[in-house]
Amino acid sequence: MKIISFSYSYQNPDCQRISKHLLKHKEAIFTFLREANVEPTNNRSERALRQNVISPERSLLGIIHLLVLLFKLL
Repeated sequence: MKIISFSYSYQNPDCQRISKHLLKHKEAIFTFLREANVEPTNNRSERALRQNVISPERSLLGIIHLLVLLFKLL
């Protein structure tokens, strides 16, 4: 199934790069048009990951705790 066709020639290198990338991955980019169970955005994934992201303060405390445990073993 042919979804979209482009034949543009851009002078700007950034436009050329983006155009080439979009053309190369157009089937994957537009999967949500062919598959009903594929969402058009990654919002749900982003929200799920956001819950697991550790804040810098908590990360620092985790590192300090790990260092204390390591020094106790030495």
